[in-house]
Amino acid sequence: MIRLNIDLPPVIGYLHHAYLLSVAREHPDFKEWFNTNYIQMKYYPQRYWLNFHRLDLYGGAFDYCPLLDLQMVKNEFLRINGIDIVELAVKYIEQGYYIWLYIDEFYDRNRRAYNTRHFIHENLLHGFDPDTRCFYSSGFDQNQKYTFSETRYQDLSDSFNHAPDNLHLKILKPNSNAVFKLELENIKNTLSDYLNSCNTSKRSIMYNNPTSDCVYGLEIYKHLKTYFEALLNEKTYYDIRILHILWEHKRCMTARIAYLHETKHLTRHGPILNSSIEIENKVLMLRNLQMKYEKNRNREHIEKIIRSLEEISIQEAHTINELLANIVE
Repeated sequence: MIRLNIDLPPVIGYLHHAYLLSVAREHPDFKEWFNTNYIQMKYYPQRYWLNFHRLDLYGGAFDYCPLLDLQMVKNEFLRINGIDIVELAVKYIEQGYYIWLYIDEFYDRNRRAYNTRHFIHENLLHGFDPDTRCFYSSGFDQNQKYTFSETRYQDLSDSFNHAPDNLHLKILKPNSNAVFKLELENIKNTLSDYLNSCNTSKRSIMYNNPTSDCVYGLEIYKHLKTYFEALLNEKTYYDIRILHILWEHKRCMTARIAYLHETKHLTRHGPILNSSIEIENKVLMLRNLQMKYEKNRNREHIEKIIRSLEEISIQEAHTINELLANIVE
């Protein structure tokens, strides 16, 4: 039996963050890298999609992280060459690698879609037991709770073999040769971008053309109000991920402020930290209100969310201004 180290990641709202962070946090420089990143937010108004801004060097297949030893291969390659997914996963886990793959959850008894609908989703393997013929995996269970569970060899084989050919299998582990130091200049630049709603993708035009279909930073709040107005008028779908990701962003900001103080890069941290915690708790309350709305359809819950978003954006602007003014080398 082998179980690789794994813990709950700081972001679980989307699995592409959860899995990357689950592995990267095993690297000794994780705090330096994480607090240099996961600052900017972007929102796609046409799709009602809120997410962290990250550097994409792999055409959407993977967000770049220098702390990882990463190999990627298309499902099609494995099938053309007759490579068995169970045998491959066991061999690589024995070498300390995590396996990140796409599956059809219709065939995985630990997932909500089991035997009810075909749903292509991600899965992360971090161990196996040859006696029980199970892998240890991470993901959302039947109750939509992010947790660690066991996946039978046969379930993995069936669910993987029904995933599309064009998706990627990722084999990854912490890169022991990688070194990353906290980048205060990047933190300040990205905080400034967030504060001024600047398109941060323009900072990496040597890798990709800038995005043009999303908004950044504090500007997201007015678009979130538009989403909830549409939800209130039944003109769009219910999606708890929007406020959940917003809350995780505030939690990351609070942790970053504490870390900057801990590493002596922040003066007058008390009021800044307290304000960030207050913002974090306010957004958590809004997320919980939306969950109540799903059950009772009380319009007052959504109306309160709409009113609160502008108040939070004003408080956050003040907090980030104070943070920028007190960061020191």
